[in-house]
Amino acid sequence: MLDFSDARIALLATHRVGNKSKKEANFISTELIEMDGVLEDVMFRFFVKPLKKAYDKYQFTHHADLSHNELFQYCQAIFNDQSVLHEQSIHMLNHLYEQADHPNIKTGELYVAFFRDILYEDEMLNGIGIFKTEKRSKFLRINEQNQALKIEAHEGILAEKMDKGCIILNTEEGDGYRIFSYDNNNYDTLYWSQRFLNVVQIADDHFHTKQYVDLCSAFSESVIAPLQDQSKKIDFISRSAEYFNNHDIFDVDEFTTELMPSPQARDQFEDWRTDFGLEEVQQFNISKAGYREAKKAFKGLIQLDTEIEIKISLKNPEEKEQFIERGFDAEKGMNFYKVYFNEEY
Repeated sequence: MLDFSDARIALLATHRVGNKSKKEANFISTELIEMDGVLEDVMFRFFVKPLKKAYDKYQFTHHADLSHNELFQYCQAIFNDQSVLHEQSIHMLNHLYEQADHPNIKTGELYVAFFRDILYEDEMLNGIGIFKTEKRSKFLRINEQNQALKIEAHEGILAEKMDKGCIILNTEEGDGYRIFSYDNNNYDTLYWSQRFLNVVQIADDHFHTKQYVDLCSAFSESVIAPLQDQSKKIDFISRSAEYFNNHDIFDVDEFTTELMPSPQARDQFEDWRTDFGLEEVQQFNISKAGYREAKKAFKGLIQLDTEIEIKISLKNPEEKEQFIERGFDAEKGMNFYKVYFNEEY
């Protein structure tokens, strides 16, 4: 996790990036931004707030060789000599512009900042922040004129939620650095992470935790429910959630022995692990942050073809089994659920 307690922005370049498909030109600023204490404080919080909750780690990559990754080259040059930040920020601007070949990609401001004193894994590091603002908001300006108040409507950027951003830390250079990234828009995710940055996620404990949660959720829907019924599906995901909550280490053999309802299900789980690329991941430390991010995949929901849904709390579902029964009505030729309760809320 990143600690920005002692960090500060040492240098900041800002440009405006256009949309290539619409033939909108870039605007290149000729000099760095001069910041006083107030502006630096606002920009600092604007940039780093989303990064304080970033746990997914990435690294630069390239199909041929890491040295061919454009962003890796530009960041490497800045880390070696901070005086070239403005020059390299223009290269980043032009590279981002080349990825804007779809009309849905928004124009906006590109910020390239050099940070000092970011604490990461007990090491104080420098970092390069790359950010993009896209959304505009209306705001009011109130002025005094001749003993009266005048209200003017303006459009600008609210310094509350950055649209896209990443921080590249000056560590593990030979492995593509360590990168934390976020994207608050989901309509163009390939544009930022894959095409502009060209990064891959690092397969650490946090990554494996999220992958296994996704695996368990998909497995419950596609295997457990068809093999038995949806109430057993909910029992499986509830016990899976309990396992992730109550264990510090995930062990595949232990997990499948405790949770799989049959040898057939256990064999199928092994096949699914291969499909998810997890066949070599037998044991890892469970990331509680990773589980919190991924657990929304666990849904205590029975969905019926009559467009009726039954939602069951995932806390202690075995205690709720006495309140719900599944059966078959021969006269109607349909399955049914019978639910018992004392009061309606």
